[in-house]
Amino acid sequence: MSGRFSSVGDYVAALPPEVLPVFEEVRRTIGAAAPSAVETIAYDLPAWTLSGKAFVHLGAWRQHLSIYP
Repeated sequence: MSGRFSSVGDYVAALPPEVLPVFEEVRRTIGAAAPSAVETIAYDLPAWTLSGKAFVHLGAWRQHLSIYP
């Protein structure tokens, strides 16, 4: 079953503008903490994988962000 988003770019494009700066800051922080991680979509959320296994997901809504380890 395919999800609503096929790429992290699709997910980012759908974010409300007021959420985007905070989302991007958290995204950069995850990238800096795990520079060899690969961004992907899993469970319809941006996820970062190491050795093919997701280790963190990031969800954004109008009022909050959620980080799922």
